[in-house]
Amino acid sequence: MERTVLNAKLRTASGKGVSHKIRAQGQIQAVCYGQSAPVTVVVDPHELRKALNTPLKRNTAIFLAIDGGAAAAQRLVMVKDLQYDPVGHQILHADFFEIKESEEISVDVPIQLNGKPKGVIEGGILQVVTRSITLKCLPLKVP
Repeated sequence: MERTVLNAKLRTASGKGVSHKIRAQGQIQAVCYGQSAPVTVVVDPHELRKALNTPLKRNTAIFLAIDGGAAAAQRLVMVKDLQYDPVGHQILHADFFEIKESEEISVDVPIQLNGKPKGVIEGGILQVVTRSITLKCLPLKVP
C-alpha cells in the first residue's frame, strides 16, 4: 500500500484572531488526539483533500508529519471529523485520530453492488437496505 503523507505545522497560539489569520493564509486548523497527548496543528486544505482522494476516501491511513517544537514527529492518523463552511463548502477544521499499525480498528466500508439481479431483469425492484458494513481490520489493510 502506498504511504499517504500529510505535512503539518505545530500550532502554539490560540484564539479567534489567530484562527482568522490562519484561514486568511489559506490554511486550516486541526487537532490530533488518541494514543499520545493531543496536539493542535495547521494543515493545507488542498493537501488534505489530495490525501483523502484515494479509493478508501475517509478510511485512508495518513502519516501526519508534524514540524516544529517538541511534538515534531510522524503519527499514523485517520480523519475522525471534517467541518465544512456551509456556504462555500471549504474545509474549516479537521480532527485526526491517532492509531497504531499493529492494532485493529473498526471502519465503515461502503457496499458496492455489481451487475443486475435476476429479479430486476424480470421486472422486480431492488431495495438496498444496508449501504455500508462495519469491519475490524488493521489500519493499512482496509478493503
